[in-house]
Amino acid sequence: MMIFLPLNHSYSLDNLIFKKFKSKTSIQRWMKIALEVQVGFVYFFGGIAKLKSDWLLKAQPLKIWLTSNSDLPIIGSLLEKTCIAYAFSWFACIFDLTIIFFLWNKKARPYAYLVAVVFHVLTSWFFYIGMFPFIMMTCALIFFSNEWHYKILKRILGEDKNIHRIYNKSNYARIKWLSIFYIIEFILPFRYLLYKGNVLWTEQGYRFSWNIMLMEKAGSVEFIIKIPSKNIQLTEDGSKELTKNQIRQMSQQPDMILEYAHHLGQKYSTAQNKAEVYAESYISFNGRPAKQLINPNIDLMTQKESLFNKQFILPFND
Repeated sequence: MMIFLPLNHSYSLDNLIFKKFKSKTSIQRWMKIALEVQVGFVYFFGGIAKLKSDWLLKAQPLKIWLTSNSDLPIIGSLLEKTCIAYAFSWFACIFDLTIIFFLWNKKARPYAYLVAVVFHVLTSWFFYIGMFPFIMMTCALIFFSNEWHYKILKRILGEDKNIHRIYNKSNYARIKWLSIFYIIEFILPFRYLLYKGNVLWTEQGYRFSWNIMLMEKAGSVEFIIKIPSKNIQLTEDGSKELTKNQIRQMSQQPDMILEYAHHLGQKYSTAQNKAEVYAESYISFNGRPAKQLINPNIDLMTQKESLFNKQFILPFND
């Protein structure tokens, strides 16, 4: 999205090196709003995704993750309490659904940002989610006024004048295309409703749907390779070719299981002898007892990756 905004006019490396833009230009207000809306999408849809029974009514998977931090000094014993897991779950949901509106409010903005910083620092401390909390803390600064940014830049770079003033002129052609972009981004997270079953179990329509920190899966998968023409049967678990992390990720995700099954089928097939590949996959989902994810009676070599319902995934039946 930022490709279409004049972000190279000030404080960019290419302008610093090539001095292409000698005068600092103004930007249109809709450009800043466009970036605010994009950051807001991450929060708001993250909140919508949390409106699930496991998250709100069972405090899962936070109940599992928080108790794993019980060895922390001072607060460790508190994290073992069920009420704390429920408090975290409900607060996270409400935070994601409302923080964007508080950040847009001039009076509430400083307090809302402080809450956001505390929230993201805690999630970074308790959970292994990489750079995401720090990226969001940085991106949320876009909600502060342009005067606030001027003051910060002046302190860092010693600028004497206010620059990059925001004005209200609109480029309707760009806004039109941006609106189409936002419509797609609004619809895409709900495509999982077109598929049968729990999206966190089947993971059909899971990607790009803002399902952040909503599931804890653990399990294993073993592949049975059969070559009927030679009456041969072999087993593979991926340990000869994949890393431990690759195996962990693959064993939980049906599309990856299918992809690796096809790899094994091609590996053991010849022009005269076609291999069949079956999967024995057991998954524990959000603290439940392990159950089979993939139908063990379906030859995965007969299945193809597509946007249609995957018939080889067993129903969740919870």
